[in-house]
Amino acid sequence: MTKQDESRNPRQRKPVLIIPGFMSSALTIEKSSIDPTWEGKRLWLNLFSLGFHSLQIGGVLRRNEEKIMKMEEENKPIDSRGGKLSRAGEALGGSVKSSRDLHLEYLKQLECKSKWVEHMRLQPDMIHENEGVVVRPIPGTAGVDYLTPGALTESMSYVFGPVLKLLQSVGYKNGIDLDAAPYDWRIPPSELQSRDQYFTNTMKKIEQLYYQSNDTPVVILCHSMGCKTAHYLFNFVLKHLGAISGQIGDKMGLDAFLEDVEGLLLGRSLGSVPWLFPLNAVQGKKALSVSIPQDTIAPQVEVENFDIPPEPSSPVVVIRNESSLHISIPSQLFRLDKFVQRRKTLPTKLRLAIDIGKNVTMRTSYYPVVKGRDKSSATINFGDETIVIACPPKADDTIQLYPYILVRIEEPGRGAPAHRKKGMFDCDLFWPIRCMFCLVRWIFCLPCTILFVFGGVMTDFFKKGSSEGAALLGSTIVIGESDVINWKKRFSVYKQAKQIKLMEEGGGQWLDLEVGIEPKVILRYGFFMQKPTPQILSLKFKWKPSPTAQSGQRSKLHLRNQTAKGIIYHDSQINYLLAAEGLSYVQTILSETYGKDPIGPRSLSSFCPPPIEKVISIFGVNLPTEVGAVYQRRPSVHRSIQNAMKHPQAFYRIDEDAILDKNVSKTHQLSNGLILETKNTPQAIYGSNISVKKSGDGTVPYQSLQQCRMWQGKGVAKCNVTVHEIDGAEHRAILNDSRFHNILLNILGFD
Repeated sequence: MTKQDESRNPRQRKPVLIIPGFMSSALTIEKSSIDPTWEGKRLWLNLFSLGFHSLQIGGVLRRNEEKIMKMEEENKPIDSRGGKLSRAGEALGGSVKSSRDLHLEYLKQLECKSKWVEHMRLQPDMIHENEGVVVRPIPGTAGVDYLTPGALTESMSYVFGPVLKLLQSVGYKNGIDLDAAPYDWRIPPSELQSRDQYFTNTMKKIEQLYYQSNDTPVVILCHSMGCKTAHYLFNFVLKHLGAISGQIGDKMGLDAFLEDVEGLLLGRSLGSVPWLFPLNAVQGKKALSVSIPQDTIAPQVEVENFDIPPEPSSPVVVIRNESSLHISIPSQLFRLDKFVQRRKTLPTKLRLAIDIGKNVTMRTSYYPVVKGRDKSSATINFGDETIVIACPPKADDTIQLYPYILVRIEEPGRGAPAHRKKGMFDCDLFWPIRCMFCLVRWIFCLPCTILFVFGGVMTDFFKKGSSEGAALLGSTIVIGESDVINWKKRFSVYKQAKQIKLMEEGGGQWLDLEVGIEPKVILRYGFFMQKPTPQILSLKFKWKPSPTAQSGQRSKLHLRNQTAKGIIYHDSQINYLLAAEGLSYVQTILSETYGKDPIGPRSLSSFCPPPIEKVISIFGVNLPTEVGAVYQRRPSVHRSIQNAMKHPQAFYRIDEDAILDKNVSKTHQLSNGLILETKNTPQAIYGSNISVKKSGDGTVPYQSLQQCRMWQGKGVAKCNVTVHEIDGAEHRAILNDSRFHNILLNILGFD
């Protein structure tokens, strides 16, 4: 104990129970059918022990993969002797490694990362773990100190480690008057109780600390989402045990390791995420005016009605006004007889490539070729894939930007497929007979026919040469191609968009489109070398206007676009994004799991006062803090129904080209599409007529941080609320801030 610590004399030391925040409880693997060797290992967040510590973006292995891809595109052999880039492999094994060795190491660590994601993510219901996987929090203070323990990593991965060291330095002992209640932060609070009996066990811990400390009231020290968890705990106890009393106090990203798809897989599976959605931004003010039913709490407690917090001064969701073009490939059987004639071997798999205008090419997944009795009966089953293209707001501008589509059939490989030589049985033996019955055509059309045949042969020759040269630069072979389908020329419906209701409310209607695809190697027949009829591929398409434009009101932030003129932005809600992304299951969990929970995680245990007598809130202020975001459609998205869960694709992304109006920029910032409140943002102090200029702690907006002020003197226990604001203290760094430590020790009874 230091001299400074010795000088602190406890008036009456109070026991402490720690409840950590979102992503702040360490998780371990208790059971795994994916890889039993991982059982007993720390899953969150010790990446080093799981084998993919060198997979970070921009690292040695990633750079080597980029080198290999470039060499493949240039049709060069992969270096097996190392070279300047490969010598960076010394960081992996202490010796020079070849590109092949690094590639094998990359594949090994990629497999480890895939297993890690499968252990971490939940099933589509956002509640249950994957079959055969059991992941649970590490109990006690060991589960909340450091996410990655170790001398080199503690400074970067600390959670409550600095606080635990502080408390232990003044005499606290684990299990006696100091403990923690880690939890599986991936699942909703109701599932914490039904699966793990978390709130029942946490209450037992509180009782144990209370009795071991001579009946001294326990301080519940929580941080971030841990405050919501404690709030839920108090109402859970009130419902089951009656009145209680107590005290409550108040970015760990993986961007370097996870690809976008992996981040979507993980983030969209966590059932706890909807708990963090802003209330107004999801449902609107009217839907959230709450009347607490009597049967949700103890019968002896009077019930009050509470209003939700005021709406935020800036919108949470802002969306660029854009329309969209949807091209769907319905499930269908496609015959390949015209594409595989005279080929020595059949292709094993094929895919479609669709050119949409000059600059956009979208490719489907590969589909296996189904072999029949012979080559002429080979087929492939395309289907159930959709391509969505971001477009200007008006249909006419969309047509001008994307005037046509062109469809190709591709197979993997290089060069051109091998064909057998043409034999006598491939000749049309009956052409003389047909010529006798068509003498007039023979006399009058012969010169044109000769020129046509000669021109066709020369065209096919040059096409073949250019195709082979292009194939050497890629990894696919084009075996079939359609004509260019010009929207205006092919379909008069676009000239009469209003008549066919393409701009009707709720989106456009699907229209049928039949595309004729011809083989690249055309086998003409007859003396006049007629072409075979194209094979028909059925598509559907529609144009949808922007739903956000229907309000006709521009965003109150008066946004502009720094790269294009005439771009309009509209304020929206999270609900729209959920629907646009196809995340109906998130809306289901909001209405069912959260909405029907009698403890009310988004009402009774959210903005309503907790049933305790004393609340002490300590938080940082005056850091730029995200309060919203500006979104735009991704330029192009390909979504397969079969792979929607394994390979999700986001339809929207952050619009980094948006900029604020000069007047708005005095109070807010817009950084890479994120709307930030600053120390110059006007804020109304809840419970008073005072207005100040402040911002949040870098993670939580100021409005959410000061929510507890609305509880003063209210609720079943008539809360006594005290607020401590620490200037410049960041959301996580506050746990290692000496100013917070001093306030905490004073609360615990130290001078």
